[in-house]
Amino acid sequence: MGCLSRESCPAFLLSSGKVEDWALPDPKGKSIEEFRKVCDGIKAKVLKLIEEMEA
Repeated sequence: MGCLSRESCPAFLLSSGKVEDWALPDPKGKSIEEFRKVCDGIKAKVLKLIEEMEA
């Protein structure tokens, strides 16, 4: 959703060097079904990240 801009992304201010870009589509203006797909994609990526961090 366009966060990897050094001028506007807070991740660059807080990161210790590792920043992941999940390349998710912007759900703005999409149908509720498409919005839910983006939400499901975010949920899956967050759960995978948690799993990786616990390992």
